[in-house]
Amino acid sequence: MMRYLAAVLALCLAQPVWANEAEQDAAFRQCVAETKDEGVSTSYHHCTGALVTSCGNEETAKAAVDCINTSRDRLKGKIAVATEVLSAETGEPVQEIEATLADTRASGESACALMARNDADAGVAVGQRAVNLAFCELVAEGDVYALLVVLEGTE
Repeated sequence: MMRYLAAVLALCLAQPVWANEAEQDAAFRQCVAETKDEGVSTSYHHCTGALVTSCGNEETAKAAVDCINTSRDRLKGKIAVATEVLSAETGEPVQEIEATLADTRASGESACALMARNDADAGVAVGQRAVNLAFCELVAEGDVYALLVVLEGTE
């Protein structure tokens, strides 16, 4: 898991840095559209990772974690808005849409908890563990947002 996460992070840091949030969201949505047939479980990770390319330039683990967490908070806001929009467009109650997303979110949270335990057991440095966990949690939210983007496209 650690090598996989490191490989995904390296791939993500090679992605372009977007000028603004709207451009970033459009690129994320395009990435999801291009990979949606591959499935949510892993194909969207690089789409999400591209949201934090600038975080690779941070000087400390704490600064990188703060940068990643800021992106995750923005993503959570987008999820809330997209859920409301999808509800308005389909007439499906927000709670039902959230229930659809819950399994994806729970799976991501479980994977992050496992990764954190494995990192600790392997003696990974505390700062690196914090960065790994923040990135994993961002990817988990990215999978939720990607699922919403796919659901929007199926109407």
